[in-house]
Amino acid sequence: MQDRVNEFGQHERRLNELNRNIQIRQKVYHDLAERYELAQVTGSLGKNEENERVKLIDPPYEPLAPSNLPLIAFILAGLFGGIGLGFGLATVVELLDTSIRRRDTLSEMLSVPVLARIPVQPANNHSENPFSQSGS
Repeated sequence: MQDRVNEFGQHERRLNELNRNIQIRQKVYHDLAERYELAQVTGSLGKNEENERVKLIDPPYEPLAPSNLPLIAFILAGLFGGIGLGFGLATVVELLDTSIRRRDTLSEMLSVPVLARIPVQPANNHSENPFSQSGS
């Protein structure tokens, strides 16, 4: 009797598993059947309205020439654009430069004479440096 009672739990578990599988497969079947009916309905509508959905206004044709500009136009536009951009950037840099390079410009700006100026020292002249320690 105890063996039959123990088997009852296994049979109950198996029965629940089979019922769950049946419910899942029934749901899948109903979903597929619904999709099939919807496909039949929309397919028949498409066949009946096929002439009304798409209308051909002008027949297609093959163009005789390319619709874009010739290559030389792009080359010339790039050349002139590059030159123009170069001149424009050079002008902007020159206008933004605030350095004073000439003595008379400084005296005109300050309305006083220039008393002295600092000469430009060459950058590669290390042998004439009085502070160097080599050779002394």
